[in-house]
Amino acid sequence: MLQELYEQLTVSWQPVMDLHLGTPWGYEAVVCGPSDSHYGSSESLQALARDEGLEDDYATRCRLLALRAATHDLPEQTMLLLHFDQRS
Repeated sequence: MLQELYEQLTVSWQPVMDLHLGTPWGYEAVVCGPSDSHYGSSESLQALARDEGLEDDYATRCRLLALRAATHDLPEQTMLLLHFDQRS
């Protein structure tokens, strides 16, 4: 099931704010599935990857997707944050 969703994954950007200045310090990449499905949230996708034994593959695909999206979604010199799950 997860492999069928790979082509439908999208990246959203969550600003990480500098509380002193009140401006974005950087952006965290959040990978989600189709919004009209049970797998629309990153949490549900992570659970599916775990259930299917594809955690490492899923984590790698998410990182690559976020890096590719950042090259056209974010301005140059923007701090990009990626979370690495210690289990993968």
